[in-house]
Amino acid sequence: MKLRVRAYGMAFGVLLGLAYCLGTIYSIAFGAGLTYQYYANFLPFLQRSFLGVIIGLVGGFIEGFLIGAFFAWLYNKFHGMIYGSKEAAQG
Repeated sequence: MKLRVRAYGMAFGVLLGLAYCLGTIYSIAFGAGLTYQYYANFLPFLQRSFLGVIIGLVGGFIEGFLIGAFFAWLYNKFHGMIYGSKEAAQG
């Protein structure tokens, strides 16, 4: 079974974008400095504001898309190396 690289990247991008977005909202609402500092390590231009929520959503999506697409591509390469000849023989 091969993974679709763009679909996997988009799914991971949406999840990571939402995580950054919700983490920033949580940081604004409850003043959780550790949550904000954690996310700011990955997105250095992140701010504790409405603009920061948008930046977290977009930046997280881009970062997640790249990471997810890379892992799907890597999975497909390993899958092809290990199971490539067996799948061709089965059908």
